[in-house]
Amino acid sequence: MCQCPTPTCSLYHVRYHPEEEGRWALPHGEFGLDVIALIGAWRFTEHRSVPEMHQRLLARGLAISEREVTHLMQRYEELVTLRVTDRERIKARLQKQARVILAASRLAARCGA
Repeated sequence: MCQCPTPTCSLYHVRYHPEEEGRWALPHGEFGLDVIALIGAWRFTEHRSVPEMHQRLLARGLAISEREVTHLMQRYEELVTLRVTDRERIKARLQKQARVILAASRLAARCGA
């Protein structure tokens, strides 16, 4: 939330949301997408637990509860799911490529089969 600090301004004491707020935070969210992305990276790249992430955020000066860390981790998972299941985006991308190569990792190669 913002408000003009100049007493003579017509927006003095009128609170408003910054224009680009939707790009940086989810609606009704207390924390921005930067915090959600950080929690997602810690959880799924570094395999950190909720208490570990909570302590790291507190060390950065962020007033947050463990419950909120869990909530933000769930929001991260929801955002990733939305991204990977966006059929129109995937369809447009694959049409540009003209072909798809499907691969499965961690499967042992079967020689001579």
